[in-house]
Amino acid sequence: MVGVLGGKPWSRDRAFQGEAVVTKTIEPQRWGQVCFRGSWWRARCEQNLTLKPNRWVNVVGFDAETITLWVQPEWEVRHNSVSNDL
Repeated sequence: MVGVLGGKPWSRDRAFQGEAVVTKTIEPQRWGQVCFRGSWWRARCEQNLTLKPNRWVNVVGFDAETITLWVQPEWEVRHNSVSNDL
């Protein structure tokens, strides 16, 4: 599945979904870094949030053009999943 996130095309490929941990702060409109499946990746968050190191996040997409993972706070993914089930 391909969509648009942050104004750019990105993929929801299952290979790029799962939990990661923030290793360098992710600030609004800026890249940070996460450790995902044993490798370090550049990462961004669509929300206007600052994600600090050691915080768990969920990878929700991949931008092949910039080799960047798109992440969301873990609590938000769980909350949206519960809301969609109601």
